[in-house]
Amino acid sequence: MCGVGLKLGWTEEARFRDARVVRGTIYDSVVYGVTRAQWESLHLHSSSQSANY
Repeated sequence: MCGVGLKLGWTEEARFRDARVVRGTIYDSVVYGVTRAQWESLHLHSSSQSANY
C-alpha cells in the first residue's frame, strides 16, 4: 500500500511502528500527506492528461 501513496505523489509524514495486529501479524501504521498546492497540481495534471485521451 505504501507504493500507492508514493506513486500518487504523497509524502510519508509519520510511521507508527508495530501499531496494529491483524490475524496475529504486527504491522506499522503509516500516515501520508499532501499539501493543497501539491493536490491541485496533481489534480490539474491528471485532468489535462485524461482530456487528451
